[in-house]
Amino acid sequence: YLPILMNEMIHRGLLPGASEAWSISVELFSRVVYLGLLLAFAACGIQWWRGRRDPRFVASACICLAIAVSAFPRADYPHIVNVYPVVLLTLFSLGTGQRIRAASAAVAVGLLLTVVLALRYDSFLTHRLSLERAALWVRSSDAWVARVVETVQRDVSPNEPLFVYGHEAYYYFLSDRYFPWPFSQLYPGMVGGDGGSRLSARLRETRPLVVIEGVGSWPGTPRLASYAGHLKTTLDGMYRDDTEATAPAGELPPRWVFGLLRPRVP
Repeated sequence: YLPILMNEMIHRGLLPGASEAWSISVELFSRVVYLGLLLAFAACGIQWWRGRRDPRFVASACICLAIAVSAFPRADYPHIVNVYPVVLLTLFSLGTGQRIRAASAAVAVGLLLTVVLALRYDSFLTHRLSLERAALWVRSSDAWVARVVETVQRDVSPNEPLFVYGHEAYYYFLSDRYFPWPFSQLYPGMVGGDGGSRLSARLRETRPLVVIEGVGSWPGTPRLASYAGHLKTTLDGMYRDDTEATAPAGELPPRWVFGLLRPRVP
């Protein structure tokens, strides 16, 4: 299950019917995966309680648990949903000691074919992005990142700060412009306490010429504005939206994905 590819198809309107219905279906599927993992681990516990303590069974269950836990340093939507389905399939395979039958083989072939076709389709959605600091493969819909990096490098000199309001810290590296703060991303506990008051004070001191506003809310994490309200208020008071002037219409994603802010004129 590749949620990024599915979301790309939804955003491009490549699926029949309403995009909202597909988005809801993706969310529901994700929730089923989350619940299914808990049920599968519960089933492993029941098997242990019933006396099935085959070392291979126990080792496989422990490996699955370790893989599941590996998603939790960040535990946001992409990390979890890309790990859980693989763990689920492995756990379910522990529920039977029977030999592979024709139906199981057909399902396996179907899954393999689906993955191959998905990867093939995914190749049409990629774009080679060549920048001064890196050469990347990105979604074709994300090719605008190059324009943003070029704008930052043109308008912000190497000894001046850049501030990224959001979780897209890669702008710092790609543009080779940074902000004097210990953390490159703004997860809870990294915004300076008291709604981001210390970070707000640093922002007022440095007054960057460009602020990039990214996505402020990812599934599985609280909204940035909810735990850094002071920072949001400071940004709104100091900067204005200059996104449309960055590139012609159609070359940038929706406003909730990207925004470019510049200082307000006194």
